[in-house]
Amino acid sequence: MQVETSDTRTKEAGPEDEVVQAQSEETPMVAQSDEIVEVKGPEKEKPEMIVLDDINDDDGPGPDEVPTAEERGFWKAVEENPNDFASWTYLLQVVEKNGKLKQIQKAFSSFLALYPYCYGYWKKYADQMKKIVSNEAAFQVYNEAVVAIPLSVDLWTYFIHFIAEWKDGDEQEIRTIYQRAVEACGQDYRSDKIWEAYVEWEKQTDKYRVLKLYKQFLGCVIQRHQYHFDKFREWIFFTPVKDMVTMEDIKELLTRHKVEAERRRIETERKIKEEEERARKAAEEAARLAEEQRKKAEEEEAKIQEDIKRMQEEQRRAMLGDAAPGTEEVTMDGVEEPTSAPVEEPVMEPPIEQAMEPPTEPEVVEEEEKKEEEVAEDVVEAPEDPKEEEITEPVEQMTEDFNKVDMEEPLPDSPEALTAKQEAAIREQMLLDMAPIHERILAEIEEVTAFEDGIKRPYFHVKELERAQLKNWKNYLNLVIEKKDTPRTIILFERCLIACAFYEGFWIKYINFMNAIDKEETSKIYRRACMVHLVKKPYIHLSWAAFEEERGNLEIAREALDHIDKGMPGLIAVILRRAGLERRSGNVEQGGDIMKLAIENCRGRETRDFWIMKYVTYLQCSCKDVDAARNFLQEQIERNQRHKRLYARLLDLELNCGATQPDSAAIVAIFNKILTSGLSVEEKAGFSHRRLTFLEEFGDDVSAIIAAYDDHNKNWKTILDEKKKESALPARDYKRRDNYGNNRNYNNRDRNYNNRDRNYNSQNSYNQNTYNNQGGGGYNMNYNMQQAQQQQQYQQWYSQYAQQQQFAAQGQYQQPQQNRGY
Repeated sequence: MQVETSDTRTKEAGPEDEVVQAQSEETPMVAQSDEIVEVKGPEKEKPEMIVLDDINDDDGPGPDEVPTAEERGFWKAVEENPNDFASWTYLLQVVEKNGKLKQIQKAFSSFLALYPYCYGYWKKYADQMKKIVSNEAAFQVYNEAVVAIPLSVDLWTYFIHFIAEWKDGDEQEIRTIYQRAVEACGQDYRSDKIWEAYVEWEKQTDKYRVLKLYKQFLGCVIQRHQYHFDKFREWIFFTPVKDMVTMEDIKELLTRHKVEAERRRIETERKIKEEEERARKAAEEAARLAEEQRKKAEEEEAKIQEDIKRMQEEQRRAMLGDAAPGTEEVTMDGVEEPTSAPVEEPVMEPPIEQAMEPPTEPEVVEEEEKKEEEVAEDVVEAPEDPKEEEITEPVEQMTEDFNKVDMEEPLPDSPEALTAKQEAAIREQMLLDMAPIHERILAEIEEVTAFEDGIKRPYFHVKELERAQLKNWKNYLNLVIEKKDTPRTIILFERCLIACAFYEGFWIKYINFMNAIDKEETSKIYRRACMVHLVKKPYIHLSWAAFEEERGNLEIAREALDHIDKGMPGLIAVILRRAGLERRSGNVEQGGDIMKLAIENCRGRETRDFWIMKYVTYLQCSCKDVDAARNFLQEQIERNQRHKRLYARLLDLELNCGATQPDSAAIVAIFNKILTSGLSVEEKAGFSHRRLTFLEEFGDDVSAIIAAYDDHNKNWKTILDEKKKESALPARDYKRRDNYGNNRNYNNRDRNYNNRDRNYNSQNSYNQNTYNNQGGGGYNMNYNMQQAQQQQQYQQWYSQYAQQQQFAAQGQYQQPQQNRGY
């Protein structure tokens, strides 16, 4: 969505004191320049206000009512241009310096009616009323201020400090103003200063309200939430239980803690059983897998033994064979050798079975050990749950918490009768109540932190916002709208419209959002936007009027249209909407009066002609009064007899007056009047041709048609034919200076080519003679061919430029653009 720019007020840059940082030295809780949004809640009765105009109201004008020369100068400047913010600030400085009550009231009231979001000037106004009049007058100003801008934390802080000084010791009054403040701006992201001040004040006043107040405070999406939650825990652990809750609350907390403890015990037992069941199943599965691995290892071992036995048997058979005993000798390597040498003393050999055993070298031993290790690794042991320790510790901790309070222990009769375990249970239950809220708020704060950090100017200013700021607001609003949290979205819209009060796009976005929720609130938003901030934006005024007309509130719709018509008079769309509203509501005559008034007040011939045609159409179609439309057109023609469109509209009116057959006599009379009017000859010729067409289609008397043709051929046909010929001719170039320049260029170019011809011929003759003298007879033919080609190209070029020269002299040739290769 492209955000629309602000009106003229945004272009006026005032001095730096438009955001007033005037803070009292004795005010310890004054915040920085932050603007807070309004929380939509049930409306409360407004306190009685003192009418400032009745204060010091003398019978005659006093010295306070007469402005000084300096004041009159600034008043003149702001009256001539009410949107000049700088002149307003200078005027306010002057009236503050002079200290005249009537001038202060007049200046501040006028200024704040135009710029109600300037909370610093509300503070200055209240200070002046307190100084000059009374605390009651200042109280009235503060009430008007928080109604105009209910989301300013700074403004509420000033108001609270004022009430605390004025009503010192009146706890009910101070508590009331604190409650009004948190209800109005307590949901704002930067409202933690108000909440913190309220909590600290209640700790000193009514300690039993603090817990409830903390629950409200920590349930809001505000900045520094973790810091305030840590302070809440400190308050719980370091404050005696009897100073935090009443006896009824103690019993209620202990009862809930017992129920919660029992529920947690049952839940823990269920979890333990589930863990034991999971562990048992895991052990069974591990044992089954181990047994399978063991069987698999045994099978592999048996297979290895079978292979060994088979190899031994094959080796034994190979060694014995079919030879006779004593004729062969078996060596250690199994190599057979003949026994041809003399027989010596036999050497004792190991038995054949021992010789056939497999070798027991170190390599074989290592291979067997490696296989055993691989088999051992394949055995799956019972898997350990990685979360077992994490689960065990909380379970043990919860088991210890269960023992804090004996389930059969009776509830105490007084806070002094509480045991240490009961106090610990109460504190634990307080934290347990806040734990889910704390987690939810932290998650929401994490989502919006980037957008909140991107808000560099949360307060009102007449200067335009940067594009990055506008984009940040737009994306922030889209995020919150997607969450479908209506109260939170309303708060963010109100905050946005403080910084973006002059941007129509954000108001329209807010209106579209609220229109599906609450029609009455939508009407209030329209009124705020149109009557205060966007007084010169016609689109939103037209939208407001259509919205109220659809709901049947015609008076409010008229109010919206009248407001923009007074602020920006003469807008065609607004006047047409006003006339249409009256027509749709049954006040047809009033709609015609609005258009007639527009004709009288308009400036410029084209605008006047537009409204004349609109008014005639309105009389003809809406009022069904053709006679009135005819009379009005004839009056306008009498005023201006050289207006072609008026005659044409009169003819159209007669042709489309609603009758079955047009009145040919009346229309021919109009044509005759046109042909004798003060129109130009060409315009009369056109109407003459139109008369012929009409008579051919609707004429009753052929003699009238013949007479019209004769008149047309005699007086007007020649003019039309000449006009057609002129329109058929090509457009002539009347820039004689340029044509002269082109002719001169072509002449120069022609002379250059003539010189080039002479140079070429002389060079050609020289080259030919030189070549013949040098005896180049073998190449004479090729050279002549090249010379002929060049001569032919030159003749073509020369003929083209001669033709261009001729065209240029006639003014019918335009030099073509040369292609220079770039």
